[in-house]
Amino acid sequence: MTNASNQKNKNTKVKDILTLIRLTAMQPEQLKLILPMSIIQAISFSGKNVSIEEVSSIVREKILQDSFMEKFVCGFDKIFSHKEVKLLINFYQSEAMKKFFNNNQSLFNPIYDAYRHLIGEVLEAM
Repeated sequence: MTNASNQKNKNTKVKDILTLIRLTAMQPEQLKLILPMSIIQAISFSGKNVSIEEVSSIVREKILQDSFMEKFVCGFDKIFSHKEVKLLINFYQSEAMKKFFNNNQSLFNPIYDAYRHLIGEVLEAM
């Protein structure tokens, strides 16, 4: 293989890894579950008087940019071959996964609520 063809394959793999990251960690339902508490905590610790909605809007915009996600490509690149990345993309784009992601909140909120309840019970018993 030539250097040009190796570079093209590498660039294609990087693009596919970015797609995989978007599919696995950047789904709107996931961001709805993860971001609000992190943003509220960060604002609280910063002591700044800023709008949660404004910070959330800016963070969401930046999270979805390639420049943000590119820093995570290396970890995926070390673990997965390009063929495996493509297989994972196909899996995450399947109808079953779309259904899973679209129902993330209704599936996981009861679990997270149960965690908080159990933590409360443990603390109360101590």
